[in-house]
Amino acid sequence: MYQKLEESAAIEKNFAEKQQASTKAAQNEKALYNEIISLEIDQKQQIKEDMKDAQQLNEKQKHYLQEAKDSFNKANKVSSQIKTAVQDIDDTKEKKKATAVVQLMEKRQNVFESYYHQYLDVLKLNNHLYEQLQSKALKASNLDKQIKKINQNYKTMKEQEQEFNHITKQYNQVKSQYYNKSSLTQKRINQMEEDRDKDVLA
Repeated sequence: MYQKLEESAAIEKNFAEKQQASTKAAQNEKALYNEIISLEIDQKQQIKEDMKDAQQLNEKQKHYLQEAKDSFNKANKVSSQIKTAVQDIDDTKEKKKATAVVQLMEKRQNVFESYYHQYLDVLKLNNHLYEQLQSKALKASNLDKQIKKINQNYKTMKEQEQEFNHITKQYNQVKSQYYNKSSLTQKRINQMEEDRDKDVLA
Protein backbone atom coordinates (compact mmCIF):
# COMPACT_ATOMS: atom_id res chain seq x y z
CA MET A 1 0.00 0.00 0.00
CA TYR A 2 2.82 2.36 0.92
CA GLN A 3 4.59 1.75 -2.41
CA LYS A 4 1.45 2.53 -4.43
CA LEU A 5 0.80 5.74 -2.50
CA GLU A 6 4.40 6.83 -3.02
CA GLU A 7 4.28 5.96 -6.72
CA SER A 8 1.08 7.98 -7.04
CA ALA A 9 2.63 10.94 -5.20
CA ALA A 10 5.62 10.90 -7.56
CA ILE A 11 3.33 11.01 -10.61
CA GLU A 12 1.34 13.86 -9.04
CA LYS A 13 4.43 16.08 -9.08
CA ASN A 14 3.97 16.34 -12.85
CA PHE A 15 0.28 17.10 -12.30
CA ALA A 16 1.21 19.98 -9.98
CA GLU A 17 3.73 21.37 -12.49
CA LYS A 18 1.19 21.36 -15.34
CA GLN A 19 -1.46 22.87 -13.11
CA GLN A 20 0.88 25.69 -12.11
CA ALA A 21 1.64 26.38 -15.80
CA SER A 22 -2.10 26.46 -16.52
CA THR A 23 -2.69 28.80 -13.58
CA LYS A 24 -0.03 31.23 -14.82
CA ALA A 25 -1.60 31.31 -18.30
CA ALA A 26 -5.04 31.72 -16.68
CA GLN A 27 -3.90 34.73 -14.67
CA ASN A 28 -2.52 36.36 -17.81
CA GLU A 29 -5.70 35.66 -19.76
CA LYS A 30 -7.86 36.95 -16.89
CA ALA A 31 -5.87 40.21 -16.92
CA LEU A 32 -6.49 40.56 -20.66
CA TYR A 33 -10.13 39.56 -20.22
CA ASN A 34 -10.58 42.35 -17.63
CA GLU A 35 -8.90 44.82 -19.96
CA ILE A 36 -11.03 43.75 -22.93
CA ILE A 37 -14.36 44.15 -21.12
CA SER A 38 -13.26 47.56 -19.81
CA LEU A 39 -12.58 48.89 -23.31
CA GLU A 40 -15.15 50.83 -25.30
CA ILE A 41 -16.73 49.06 -28.29
CA ASP A 42 -15.16 51.54 -30.71
CA GLN A 43 -11.62 50.69 -29.50
CA LYS A 44 -11.55 47.96 -32.11
CA GLN A 45 -7.79 47.78 -32.73
CA GLN A 46 -6.91 47.42 -29.04
CA ILE A 47 -9.68 44.86 -28.56
CA LYS A 48 -8.41 42.90 -31.57
CA GLU A 49 -4.82 42.84 -30.26
CA ASP A 50 -5.86 41.84 -26.73
CA MET A 51 -8.20 39.15 -28.03
CA LYS A 52 -5.46 37.57 -30.13
CA ASP A 53 -3.20 37.32 -27.08
CA ALA A 54 -6.07 36.10 -24.89
CA GLN A 55 -7.03 33.37 -27.36
CA GLN A 56 -3.45 32.10 -27.45
CA LEU A 57 -3.41 31.93 -23.66
CA ASN A 58 -6.78 30.20 -23.76
CA GLU A 59 -5.33 27.47 -25.99
CA LYS A 60 -2.30 27.10 -23.73
CA GLN A 61 -4.59 26.52 -20.76
CA LYS A 62 -6.49 23.78 -22.59
CA HIS A 63 -3.20 22.07 -23.33
CA TYR A 64 -1.86 22.34 -19.77
CA LEU A 65 -5.21 21.41 -18.25
CA GLN A 66 -5.42 18.22 -20.31
CA GLU A 67 -1.86 17.28 -19.39
CA ALA A 68 -2.64 17.95 -15.71
CA LYS A 69 -5.77 15.77 -15.94
CA ASP A 70 -3.85 12.95 -17.63
CA SER A 71 -1.22 13.01 -14.85
CA PHE A 72 -3.89 13.19 -12.14
CA ASN A 73 -5.78 10.24 -13.66
CA LYS A 74 -2.56 8.24 -13.97
CA ALA A 75 -1.71 8.91 -10.32
CA ASN A 76 -5.21 7.93 -9.21
CA LYS A 77 -5.11 4.73 -11.26
CA VAL A 78 -2.06 3.73 -9.23
CA SER A 79 -3.39 4.85 -5.84
CA SER A 80 -6.77 3.16 -6.48
CA GLN A 81 -4.99 -0.19 -6.36
CA ILE A 82 -4.73 0.15 -2.57
CA LYS A 83 -8.47 -0.37 -2.11
CA THR A 84 -8.19 -4.16 -2.07
CA ALA A 85 -5.08 -4.02 0.14
CA VAL A 86 -7.01 -2.12 2.82
CA GLN A 87 -9.32 -5.09 3.33
CA ASP A 88 -6.34 -7.30 4.21
CA ILE A 89 -5.07 -5.06 7.04
CA ASP A 90 -5.49 -6.82 10.39
CA ASP A 91 -4.64 -3.98 12.76
CA THR A 92 -7.92 -2.11 13.50
CA LYS A 93 -6.38 1.36 13.97
CA GLU A 94 -4.17 1.02 10.90
CA LYS A 95 -7.13 -0.17 8.82
CA LYS A 96 -9.20 2.80 9.99
CA LYS A 97 -6.48 5.23 8.86
CA ALA A 98 -6.06 3.41 5.56
CA THR A 99 -9.82 3.53 4.94
CA ALA A 100 -9.79 7.28 5.61
CA VAL A 101 -7.01 7.65 3.02
CA VAL A 102 -9.13 5.86 0.42
CA GLN A 103 -12.24 7.93 1.20
CA LEU A 104 -10.37 11.22 0.87
CA MET A 105 -8.65 9.98 -2.27
CA GLU A 106 -12.05 9.34 -3.88
CA LYS A 107 -13.48 12.65 -2.67
CA ARG A 108 -10.47 14.42 -4.13
CA GLN A 109 -10.97 12.68 -7.48
CA ASN A 110 -14.60 13.80 -7.64
CA VAL A 111 -13.78 17.43 -6.83
CA PHE A 112 -11.02 17.58 -9.44
CA GLU A 113 -13.33 16.08 -12.07
CA SER A 114 -15.88 18.83 -11.39
CA TYR A 115 -13.14 21.47 -11.42
CA TYR A 116 -11.81 20.16 -14.75
CA HIS A 117 -15.21 20.46 -16.46
CA GLN A 118 -15.85 23.86 -14.90
CA TYR A 119 -12.48 25.07 -16.18
CA LEU A 120 -13.29 23.84 -19.70
CA ASP A 121 -16.62 25.69 -19.54
CA VAL A 122 -14.84 28.93 -18.59
CA LEU A 123 -12.42 28.55 -21.50
CA LYS A 124 -15.29 27.94 -23.93
CA LEU A 125 -17.25 30.91 -22.60
CA ASN A 126 -14.22 33.17 -22.92
CA ASN A 127 -13.67 32.09 -26.51
CA HIS A 128 -17.32 32.70 -27.27
CA LEU A 129 -17.01 36.20 -25.78
CA TYR A 130 -14.02 36.95 -28.03
CA GLU A 131 -16.04 35.82 -31.04
CA GLN A 132 -18.97 38.01 -29.97
CA LEU A 133 -16.74 41.04 -29.68
CA GLN A 134 -15.65 40.56 -33.27
CA SER A 135 -19.26 40.35 -34.48
CA LYS A 136 -20.78 43.38 -36.17
CA ALA A 137 -24.20 42.37 -34.86
CA LEU A 138 -23.06 42.51 -31.22
CA LYS A 139 -25.74 43.62 -28.76
CA ALA A 140 -24.78 45.21 -25.45
CA SER A 141 -27.45 43.19 -23.59
CA ASN A 142 -26.04 39.89 -24.91
CA LEU A 143 -22.53 40.98 -24.00
CA ASP A 144 -23.59 41.81 -20.43
CA LYS A 145 -25.21 38.38 -20.04
CA GLN A 146 -22.09 36.67 -21.32
CA ILE A 147 -19.83 38.61 -18.96
CA LYS A 148 -22.06 37.84 -15.95
CA LYS A 149 -22.04 34.15 -16.85
CA ILE A 150 -18.24 34.11 -17.16
CA ASN A 151 -17.77 35.91 -13.85
CA GLN A 152 -20.07 33.44 -12.10
CA ASN A 153 -18.13 30.52 -13.58
CA TYR A 154 -14.85 32.04 -12.43
CA LYS A 155 -16.31 32.31 -8.92
CA THR A 156 -17.44 28.67 -8.94
CA MET A 157 -14.05 27.55 -10.24
CA LYS A 158 -12.29 29.44 -7.43
CA GLU A 159 -14.50 27.74 -4.84
CA GLN A 160 -13.65 24.35 -6.33
CA GLU A 161 -9.93 25.18 -6.22
CA GLN A 162 -10.23 26.01 -2.51
CA GLU A 163 -12.19 22.81 -1.83
CA PHE A 164 -9.65 20.68 -3.71
CA ASN A 165 -6.72 22.23 -1.84
CA HIS A 166 -8.51 21.75 1.49
CA ILE A 167 -9.19 18.06 0.75
CA THR A 168 -5.62 17.59 -0.49
CA LYS A 169 -4.27 18.88 2.83
CA GLN A 170 -6.60 16.49 4.68
CA TYR A 171 -5.52 13.64 2.39
CA ASN A 172 -1.82 14.30 3.03
CA GLN A 173 -2.42 14.63 6.76
CA VAL A 174 -4.26 11.29 6.94
CA LYS A 175 -1.56 9.66 4.81
CA SER A 176 1.03 10.96 7.26
CA GLN A 177 -0.98 9.51 10.15
CA TYR A 178 -1.28 6.19 8.34
CA TYR A 179 2.47 6.17 7.75
CA ASN A 180 2.96 6.72 11.49
CA LYS A 181 0.73 3.72 12.24
CA SER A 182 2.67 1.69 9.68
CA SER A 183 6.02 2.44 11.40
CA LEU A 184 7.57 4.20 8.41
CA THR A 185 10.79 6.16 8.64
CA GLN A 186 10.71 9.53 10.38
CA LYS A 187 12.40 11.10 7.34
CA ARG A 188 9.46 10.23 5.08
CA ILE A 189 6.93 11.33 7.69
CA ASN A 190 8.69 14.70 7.95
CA GLN A 191 8.50 15.09 4.17
CA MET A 192 4.78 14.37 4.30
CA GLU A 193 4.37 17.11 6.92
CA GLU A 194 6.12 19.59 4.59
CA ASP A 195 3.96 18.65 1.60
CA ARG A 196 0.72 18.71 3.57
CA ASP A 197 0.27 22.49 3.64
CA LYS A 198 1.06 23.16 -0.02
CA ASP A 199 -1.76 24.23 -2.36
CA VAL A 200 -2.03 22.29 -5.62
CA LEU A 201 -4.65 24.38 -7.40
CA ALA A 202 -4.38 28.16 -7.32
